Amino acid sequence: MALSKTWTTVTPLSKTLALLLVIALPFIGFYFGTKYATPQLPPQLHAVLPTPTASSGDNGTKLCSSDSDCSSDQNCVTPGPVHVDPSLNKSYCYNKGTAIPL
Repeated sequence: MALSKTWTTVTPLSKTLALLLVIALPFIGFYFGTKYATPQLPPQLHAVLPTPTASSGDNGTKLCSSDSDCSSDQNCVTPGPVHVDPSLNKSYCYNKGTAIPL
């Protein structure tokens, strides 16, 4: 089936129409894509950790060898870098939820 010459001739009007479609269709597609896209759920938020509280009393001053040496609201912790010589690693009682000094 052969098309007539009027349907296959390139005219200034057909060039202008093609140029407008090439420029406009991506913008139209973007608009409808953003308007009708399925909504994305926001990422899950991480749990907020409690802010360390200012300590009072014997926080970090009492020597201990295990948690049983400390009161119920304290943990036995070795602050700072761990030394190769075990005699230099001293543990102290620190209140639960407080920052341990390095």
